[in-house]
Amino acid sequence: MRTSSNFLKNLNKTFLIVLMLFASISLQAQNRENGEMKIVQISPSEVFEEALRIEAEVKVLQEAFGIKTSDKKIDISNIYVRGNFKSKHVWELGYMLNVKLNIFRTKHNLPRIEEVGREPVSRVNPNLPYGMLKRVENEIQILKKFFDITKRAAKIEKQRAKTAEDVFNKLLQISKELDYLSQQPTEPSSVFAQVMRVYQDISSMLNILNITDNTVPPQKNEDSKPKDSLAELHKLMKYIKKLQRMKDISRTDFSGLEKKNITPEETFIFVGMINAEIQILKSHLGLNHDVTPAAKVYGEKTPSDVEQLIGWTIRRINLIKDLEVQ
Repeated sequence: MRTSSNFLKNLNKTFLIVLMLFASISLQAQNRENGEMKIVQISPSEVFEEALRIEAEVKVLQEAFGIKTSDKKIDISNIYVRGNFKSKHVWELGYMLNVKLNIFRTKHNLPRIEEVGREPVSRVNPNLPYGMLKRVENEIQILKKFFDITKRAAKIEKQRAKTAEDVFNKLLQISKELDYLSQQPTEPSSVFAQVMRVYQDISSMLNILNITDNTVPPQKNEDSKPKDSLAELHKLMKYIKKLQRMKDISRTDFSGLEKKNITPEETFIFVGMINAEIQILKSHLGLNHDVTPAAKVYGEKTPSDVEQLIGWTIRRINLIKDLEVQ
């Protein structure tokens, strides 16, 4: 009887293995198209889950470094914004999280890791921000290993019916959490470095359009404040939208990002949104392999430096009257 019982158990186990193998083969067959593997579409809910994992891991780091949650007092209502945000904007915020992690690394005498860029595309699907957030999570795992932090983050529940707007707002919150982790707010030097990336993108556009750049920087406003830089960024975005309209590219309403109290963080985030929109223009110009260079480290920069650079960038983009490559 025991032999018969063992035989049945082994038979059932074999049947289950065969069934799982068949299911795996069937799933792979569904993902094949014309003999090649088909790329599956990752949903915004899955991207949101990845954002939650990053949030949980950041909390583990904060706890390890003795940062009390009760001391942070994050006002979520002041962070949450509404708008027709898309995957391209989510990807840029993911990029910004990598910048924030580099700030943390520098503070703890670790070498910076150059942030990962991507080629311009006319449409960003959720797969790209998912990959970016995976890189952020992996970087946190490396940091945990460096500091011998063994505690595991809380398990994340499955999410449903999430949108790009939901992910966008969660990343805004994580961005602030990373500031608490580094124990320092976003500085003008970080904003300046990101504006330089926009400056370089404009250079690529001017080159392919055979436009000679004869502009000079505007006079520096020594009394500049972060709100002045943000006002200049809105002027830059206005002209970007004008160029997008020429190619019938959908425009995004960023009015939800407007705040009463403006700090370098607000300008930092808005520069990311400008970079997201410029990538679409670069794609339409055929600059599909022109990856925006990673930000460099600049010395002590002030809001005056930031405002002046943005003003110069505006003068340069105003040289572009159409998007027809000759």
